[in-house]
Amino acid sequence: MTTTMRRRRKAVSLGLVMALTAWSCASHGPIFRRAPAPDGDRALLYVYRADEVRSGGAIELFLDGRRVGRLGNEEYLWFHLNPGIHQLRTVYVARWIGSGGWNRVRVEADVGGRYFLKIWSDYIAVERAPDRAQDMVSVNAFASLQPEKSAVEELALTRLGTRAD
Repeated sequence: MTTTMRRRRKAVSLGLVMALTAWSCASHGPIFRRAPAPDGDRALLYVYRADEVRSGGAIELFLDGRRVGRLGNEEYLWFHLNPGIHQLRTVYVARWIGSGGWNRVRVEADVGGRYFLKIWSDYIAVERAPDRAQDMVSVNAFASLQPEKSAVEELALTRLGTRAD
């Protein structure tokens, strides 16, 4: 087999793996619906994923140290919070690399508050490893509180993510 044929076979195989991974990580839950209003002494937090770069990985969510869910591309979850300071940690998880980058965001919840936390993944580095023939890619999960108006527009394009049991 010639070098050109091996390269083509490798490129087709890689393309097929990427297509299957993207399909399996696609959003399958119900389309966005507003969360029920929190009780009078709680706040509402939406966490949603809106990636510019679609990836085959998921983002695991940990709220105050407890795993609370997982977001694929264009998915959301909501949580009712007690007033006070909360820490949300995001961890990018891809099938082929295990656990990737992570981030933490502090949310200070007030009674009756509505908060919108946008999560996205992005490539942070592409390096040629000296002992490998292929480039190495690093992916990280990013998070940022968003204004309600822009968040609601992005949320309208999402589906319900997966809650942890």
